[in-house]
Amino acid sequence: MRQNALKALELVKQHIDPNPRVVGNEATIICPNPDHADRRRGSCHINLPKQVWHCFSCGDGGSLKKALKYMGASGAKIPLRNPAESL
Repeated sequence: MRQNALKALELVKQHIDPNPRVVGNEATIICPNPDHADRRRGSCHINLPKQVWHCFSCGDGGSLKKALKYMGASGAKIPLRNPAESL
């Protein structure tokens, strides 16, 4: 996993889900949507190099920045995404 993806994973661990399940470039996390009452892992995934997430249960998704904003950590420094990492 590249450095920016590792930094994104650290942000996820600090602000969204302390114990994500990571497989390759994807992590299964607790959905950061405050309107989604389900607090179990399984239906929400984040692509760490691309820094985008999607919850297949509630249908919400978006950027890592949006997820951090949901969690009240909108001031967190998000690593710059390198387009070459998503290949």
